[in-house]
Amino acid sequence: KADAGSSFINLQHAWLRQASGPAEIAKEKSILLDAFNAAPFPPGNPIRPEWLRNPVNLGYWRSATEASWRVNVRKGGTYNGTLAYATPNDDSLFVVYIDRKPLFNAWLKGTGGWLSYTELDMGALNIPPGDHVIDVKWDTANPEGAGKFDSILLKKE
Repeated sequence: KADAGSSFINLQHAWLRQASGPAEIAKEKSILLDAFNAAPFPPGNPIRPEWLRNPVNLGYWRSATEASWRVNVRKGGTYNGTLAYATPNDDSLFVVYIDRKPLFNAWLKGTGGWLSYTELDMGALNIPPGDHVIDVKWDTANPEGAGKFDSILLKKE
């Protein structure tokens, strides 16, 4: 259910295929953190989805503001992370927390502009099984903002 007061759905395409027999249990091979599955932003948070970009990104990211995702990991383990982002800043610190504990941090290099995206290998990240909140904080001295967040893709080893 989506209405103007609580949420928005932007369905661009979907595939249906005929199936027979009992439903399969989903195989947890990856976790995608992006604009579509971010937790709602609290009042006053400047971060917002930029719907006109395909894929949608999170823009207007001011220094020290956070975005959050709620995830349920059935089987914990090691995940290889890839961050996709754009920033004109050479001095931004990107930190990922899981349940308020640091999971990853890096000083990001500038990508050449607000719309020049690149990917960063985040290495191997240990994510335990269970319900978690993953928070991302992006700090910079630039008063115009930290950058644009496309996604974090976590692939199970």
